Amino acid sequence: MLLAEAKSGSIDNDQASRYKAVTPEVISKLGLTKLPYPNLALDVFYTCTSANREAVMANEAKYRWGFPILTFDGSVLKKEKTSAKFKDPAVEKLFADGIKFDHELTYAFYPFGEGDSDGWIVTSILMRLAFLWTQGQHRFTPEDVVKGCHPLLGYFDRDERRHVLAVTRSALTEISKSGNRRFVIRPLRGQEWQIDAFSTGKYARRFIALLADTFDHKVRTDDLERIFREEAAKIEDEDKDK
Repeated sequence: MLLAEAKSGSIDNDQASRYKAVTPEVISKLGLTKLPYPNLALDVFYTCTSANREAVMANEAKYRWGFPILTFDGSVLKKEKTSAKFKDPAVEKLFADGIKFDHELTYAFYPFGEGDSDGWIVTSILMRLAFLWTQGQHRFTPEDVVKGCHPLLGYFDRDERRHVLAVTRSALTEISKSGNRRFVIRPLRGQEWQIDAFSTGKYARRFIALLADTFDHKVRTDDLERIFREEAAKIEDEDKDK
């Protein structure tokens, strides 16, 4: 199994130490594979772009974490010769030779992490809710949603986990009060919530972008409810005009 970490800057040494603690047994217990851990080989590796390659390589030269490092130049993903080798010789050769991409890569499914904005966390959460709705899984807890977005959440530090859960609960509360009939979410007893309606078409993209933007700009709750009502009215008007 390969576990990749995409770096937009240099290597976070606290994060790297936690990755060092990830073992095949941990991966198996998390349910990320059906293979029993004695039969599981695991490699953690870093990927970076040409723009931040120098910072990543300098950090590795200084701290020697021992992870394979891949660089993406916009069209080719290739392993750095001076970085650690993959355990499997076939995987080592694959990335040492390089993989060429014929089209621009998408970052749409990159999970949130430490340092990401509240808006991006909200985007990941709503994408997860859309998935649950399409799968017929209409009851959930905030913790279920967060773990579904990022299965290795347990390796975040305590304060970061608390922050992500706080943003999640706040986003769910705002959706439930929005009055948007295309996105109906309500709290049940205890920690459970239920999805009664969740649009998965173009309106979902508009709603997700709107909510993410309001969280990034720290819009006051009363203003947020007004914005949602106005947006819902616009959508209803567009439907009538069709």
